[in-house]
Amino acid sequence: MPPKGHATLGPSSSARWISCPASVELAAAAPPEGPSPHAEEGTAAHALAEIEVRHELITRDDAAHAAALAGWDKKFAHTYDRTDMLRHIGKYVDQVRAALDSVPHSVLLLEQRMDTGVPGVWGTGDAVVVSPTSVHVLDLKYGQGVRVDAAGNSQLRLYGLGALREFGDLLGTVETVTVSIVQPRLGAFSSETLTVEELEKWRDTVVMPSVEKIDKGVRQFGPSEAACRWCPVAGECRARRDYLVARDFGAPEVLQDTEIAHELTRVAQLRHWCDALEKVAFSRIYEEDRDIPGFKVVAGRGRRVVANPPAAIQTLIDTGFTAEQVAEFKIRPIGQLEKLVGRKELPDLIGQYIEKKEGKPALVADSDPRPPISRAASAAEDFG
Repeated sequence: MPPKGHATLGPSSSARWISCPASVELAAAAPPEGPSPHAEEGTAAHALAEIEVRHELITRDDAAHAAALAGWDKKFAHTYDRTDMLRHIGKYVDQVRAALDSVPHSVLLLEQRMDTGVPGVWGTGDAVVVSPTSVHVLDLKYGQGVRVDAAGNSQLRLYGLGALREFGDLLGTVETVTVSIVQPRLGAFSSETLTVEELEKWRDTVVMPSVEKIDKGVRQFGPSEAACRWCPVAGECRARRDYLVARDFGAPEVLQDTEIAHELTRVAQLRHWCDALEKVAFSRIYEEDRDIPGFKVVAGRGRRVVANPPAAIQTLIDTGFTAEQVAEFKIRPIGQLEKLVGRKELPDLIGQYIEKKEGKPALVADSDPRPPISRAASAAEDFG
C-alpha cells in the first residue's frame, strides 16, 4: 500500500500533477468518469499483448497459449476482432524481442507492479528487460489518436524509476535506464536512455518538489498542453482559461510568421478547452438542473429512418419500383474488405481496381513524419 499521508498519484497522470499540483485536489472532487471505449480497447489489447509476449518470448507452451487465448476470447471476442488486433500486437512483440536480444544476459518480466520510490506513486510496466548493467521498460500504447514521444515522458521515467528501484538495487551494477513507447497502430516507436544519475536528478529536482506541494496542500496551478489534456476539470478551470486566452492588445495589428506559429500550437488546446467547456455547461444544466444564463438544453432534432430496410425495399419493388430506384449497392470500405478477405490476399484479388486518391493538403506540426509540400514550390519547379 502507498505510504499513509501521501496522495496516490498515478504515473499516467504525472504530466498533470507534476506541472499543476493544484489539479490533484480539484480532480479528486470531480465526478468519476466511466470507462471510455478507448480505455476498454486498450485493456483488451494489453491482455492480448501479454499473452503473445509470454508465449513467444518466455514459455513457448502451446497448450497454455491456446488456453489463454480461449480466456481472452470469452472476455473480449464479442467486441474486438482478435485477428485484427494480433496484426498490430505483433509489432509490439517484435520490439520487445529486439530489446531482449540486444542485451546479453537479460531477463524479461511482464506486468511488473513497481514502487517508484516517490511517495504515493506506483506503476505497472508492460514489459521490463533487466540485465546486469541496464533496465529497459517498454510501454504499449494501442490507441491511434495521439502520437506520444518517450523523450522527457514523465510516465515512462517514473516507470524507469520503479524498475531501477525493484531491480537496480538488487543487482547493484545498473548504469542506464531505457524507456520506450510502442504505438503499433501509428507505426511509431521512440526511446530515451538516461544514466541512473540523470534519472535520479530528475526525480529530485522535478518530481519531488511537486509531490511536496501536493502533500502540503499548496494550490499551485501550472496549465499547459500536457497538463490539461486529460484533466477532469479542464473545462471549468480558471487557470487554464486565463492561460489560453491571455492576449497583448498593444501589439501590431497583423501577426508575424513567428507569432502565427506560436498561436497554431494553441489551436488544438483551444478546441479541446471549448469542447470541455460545453460538456461542463451541459452537465450543469441537464444533470444538475443549474442555470447557465443565456443557455438551455433541448431535445435534439430527430430524423426519420427506415427501421426495416429489407422489408421496405421488397414492398416498394412489389409496388412496381425497380431495385435500382429504391436502393443503393456500395462496396464496403477497403479496411473492412481487408478484414474479410485478408490484408495480403485483397491486392491479389482486386488490386487492379484499387487506386489511392490524392489527399487534401493539411496543416500539421513539424513532428508529422510526412514530407512538406507547397503549391508555390511546385509551380516554381514546373516553370523553372
